[in-house]
Amino acid sequence: MSAPDTHPNTHANTHANILSNARQFQQLDLNLLKVFEALYIEQNMTTVAQTLHITPSAVSHAIKRLRSALHTSNVSRQTSGWVADNSKADLLFVRKGQKMQPTVLCQRIAPKLIANLQQMRTILQQGGQFDPLTTEQTFTIAIPSALESLFMPALYQQLAPKLPYAQFACINLQREHIVRQLATREVDMAIDVARAIESPIMHKKLSSDPLVVLCRPDREGRPDQEGRPDQEGRPDQEGRPDREGRSDQEGRADRQTLSLSAYLAAKHIVVSHRPIGTVLEDFALLQQGYNRQVSLRCQNYQTARDIVAQSELLLTLPSVLAKNLVASDSGNTLECHPLPIEIAEIETHIYWHDTTEEDEAMRWLREQIQRWF
Repeated sequence: MSAPDTHPNTHANTHANILSNARQFQQLDLNLLKVFEALYIEQNMTTVAQTLHITPSAVSHAIKRLRSALHTSNVSRQTSGWVADNSKADLLFVRKGQKMQPTVLCQRIAPKLIANLQQMRTILQQGGQFDPLTTEQTFTIAIPSALESLFMPALYQQLAPKLPYAQFACINLQREHIVRQLATREVDMAIDVARAIESPIMHKKLSSDPLVVLCRPDREGRPDQEGRPDQEGRPDQEGRPDREGRSDQEGRADRQTLSLSAYLAAKHIVVSHRPIGTVLEDFALLQQGYNRQVSLRCQNYQTARDIVAQSELLLTLPSVLAKNLVASDSGNTLECHPLPIEIAEIETHIYWHDTTEEDEAMRWLREQIQRWF
């Protein structure tokens, strides 16, 4: 075994490297980390430039400076993107089409860099005591577009008087990106159905609702009180809603029962932002060996409501959403039935990152949302 190198020059070089690293850190422009964070999230230089109100060339220059600070030298700019003269191992991003994709090195350092940047933001936010009546903070909430128009108007009515100078930004929730968006504080919190998720993402149940079925009162094949259509496809007078559209349980619900056979024989409309794929209620039906005919997919529940009111289609949805749709149905064109099969209730949860757990403003807003639900 060879003896350790104790040559004076070795210690001198090590000391020089330490001093060099310290000087580089002291000279590091923290704005470079903001550019890095934005490019890691957006993966598009033009979008980052617009978000940060700088030019695309300034974005490129910032990434080059950060790469240099991370001891990634020998960089040349080519039309195809950042390319190292001798190796690609030290690249932070590579261009693929219109996207700047993070490299393995970037993926390795990004979580810690961004987490520390967020921690600094949190420290600065907590520097002053949070006052909902004076804060000018912007709160960003991710929520599926199908739910936004149902929940946000009433929720904003509740929050606006308590946060008179604050701003709210709602963005469409994309489940494949939400963990990263919460981690980087692109969004402060998210509202979505219950889903499997792990730390550092936190969550809490907001509501639990049974599935119900909306349909047009006079549609063909509507069941009578025993769940069978009469000769004209209409129920007798006793089974109709009253003049105000009230019933014992579900708002303007019909007192009759929709049979399973009638439900499975009918055509259905579903709400989903995807053009194909199995929706939540169909997973539950398939698990019990049932299949139904989906004739139409649309992107929001208001559109689905209007189509149901003018067609023979059935709409299956959580009862809390059904109540909102029926309440806004001024034409008394909808009735609500219990789902004729036992399916677990649909839970709605609120999600946030654990780095905001002690953020006074975020904790206050989460509590307000939980009370409203």
